[in-house]
Amino acid sequence: MVSHRRSFGRNRRNLLWLGLIVLGFALLLVSRGKKSQLNRGESQIVESREATGGGPSVLPSPGASLAPPTKLATPPHSNLDSSVENWHRFKIKYGEHLEPKYSADHFLISIEGKVGVGVPRGLEFSPADEDQLKQRADEMLRALSGLIGERENWPIEFREARVGASSGQVFFRETHDGLVVKPSGTVKVDLGPHGELLGFYSDYASQVKTIIPATLSEAEVQERARTVLGQRKGSEGSLGGFRPGERILWVSGSTARVAYEFFVAGRELVVDAQSGRIILFHDLRHY
Repeated sequence: MVSHRRSFGRNRRNLLWLGLIVLGFALLLVSRGKKSQLNRGESQIVESREATGGGPSVLPSPGASLAPPTKLATPPHSNLDSSVENWHRFKIKYGEHLEPKYSADHFLISIEGKVGVGVPRGLEFSPADEDQLKQRADEMLRALSGLIGERENWPIEFREARVGASSGQVFFRETHDGLVVKPSGTVKVDLGPHGELLGFYSDYASQVKTIIPATLSEAEVQERARTVLGQRKGSEGSLGGFRPGERILWVSGSTARVAYEFFVAGRELVVDAQSGRIILFHDLRHY
């Protein structure tokens, strides 16, 4: 009986030690698991910092394609404070409510006004009077000249006035050496019944750096235009006749080229005066 009890006691102690060993092994596994998770978490934090610029950047592997760098143009206004001051003076003179919009190059491209709001021209003003309309629009344009980027050798000239009982519009065009700039270079001033500014729009080409001169004669360009339009020289035909084109400056980006613009029976055609290349062919009858 005593021997049986001693044997039972030894078995109990052995089971207790075995349990302690198993428990210690389990705690060791748990500890290692937490350390592994911590390491993974730190790795993710490092990767996140690198991705957001908080750490060293990862160089691409050899042969990987890279997007070309974006070339940023130098802001055309060397003194932006001066531009802000000019706009402030314009608002004081013509209306504090006026809302301007600027291009990415900081040039003024539009102004939004309201009927009956702002500084009127006077009770005697009438948008049906072309002279008054032109004078008021020219006055505003002169005040905005620096904001739209007007240059000395690229003046803005009057082209057309559209009178009306309650509003009127005046259109101007950018020119250079007597040639009209297209397709940009348009300036429009919209005036209300009392001479208040309703709207202003400009796509003045202020970034032209290169001018490609003409090498073809006017006759050669016209012959090229006749060929494209499918007409014979001197023929009236179904296209309604052929008239000499207007010599213009066609602007694309920072380059302007001498060209000729033709309008024949609802078709617009622009021909490069250096190469004879067709720059534009537009059927105005189709919208």
